[in-house]
Amino acid sequence: MQWRDPTLKEVIDYLQQTRDESLLVDASGYLQHLTYNNDLIKEECRQYNAIPALVNLLNTSSSPEVLRNACGCLKNLAFGRANDPNKRLIHEAGGVRALAKVLQRAAERSPALVEEASGALWNLSSADELKEVVLKQAAEAVVSCVVVPWSGLRPPQVALAAAQGQQPPHPSASNIYRNGSGILRNVSGTSANARKTLRAAPNLVDALVYALASALQRNQLDTRGVENTVCLLRNLSYRQVTTEIENAGPSVPLSPGRPSHA
Repeated sequence: MQWRDPTLKEVIDYLQQTRDESLLVDASGYLQHLTYNNDLIKEECRQYNAIPALVNLLNTSSSPEVLRNACGCLKNLAFGRANDPNKRLIHEAGGVRALAKVLQRAAERSPALVEEASGALWNLSSADELKEVVLKQAAEAVVSCVVVPWSGLRPPQVALAAAQGQQPPHPSASNIYRNGSGILRNVSGTSANARKTLRAAPNLVDALVYALASALQRNQLDTRGVENTVCLLRNLSYRQVTTEIENAGPSVPLSPGRPSHA
């Protein structure tokens, strides 16, 4: 028999029909490979209903590897403005809420899974029509499971164990923080209510300031994480001075900058 690679439809059929964990690992991993930087494949995935199948895996699988691959596929499918139709379908399939739950489940045990799930949410949050959805359904998990712990303010147990030499340090800690701060940067520009919600999030502002101070101390300012942090802090302080002055007495004309959008 001559070996051949499965077709895209066959791979998606495996995701929809099989319960064999090893086959799900292989199929989801292969689909992640196929969808990387290939918009034609991403469009075909949409036509073959890959997105509901991937979201279903997030809700039903207990395998960290399957979950990581599924999150990676969704991240690829949601990358770029050309793939806004995929972003909408991910939301319609319940993907934003499912990714937030993955963050909560993986927070203390799988940095690699946190990285993939937060990366998928970052791509989804770039769509204007989904910013409010991400704010309502995922921002709390992003703050508590991504930005605050991976800022270094209150490192998660996996990071503490690595620092103490109990396990190899995870190489993507900066990527995890970058993803989380990117999500919040995107949603913070949507409305005054979004900024008010984020300002009230426990420990968020402290974590952002801590991350920025740490970057200054290490002289590592030319990073996307620092850019996201500065823009997010700027958004969170937008119109705060105006509001305080209005509450104190007669209004004073000011010219605050516009909120930043990623």
